[in-house]
Amino acid sequence: MTRRLLFAAAMLVGVPSLAAAAPAVTVATVNLRAGPSTAYRVVGVVPPATHVVTHGCLAGYTWCDVEVGPWRGWI
Repeated sequence: MTRRLLFAAAMLVGVPSLAAAAPAVTVATVNLRAGPSTAYRVVGVVPPATHVVTHGCLAGYTWCDVEVGPWRGWI
């Protein structure tokens, strides 16, 4: 499971220190979840090369709060 979390965090390119919302791009297909854990339900699937807005990440970038079009969730 830790490998999956690290993989999901690595799917974002351009994630800054996150003092403010910032653009990023996915590099693989990832699940968009309702919360920062695989225990939360999947609310969507984000394909590679999708532009997302990053609102913040947990320590170590294990999960990031993102906005994809009208949807918001965690990758």
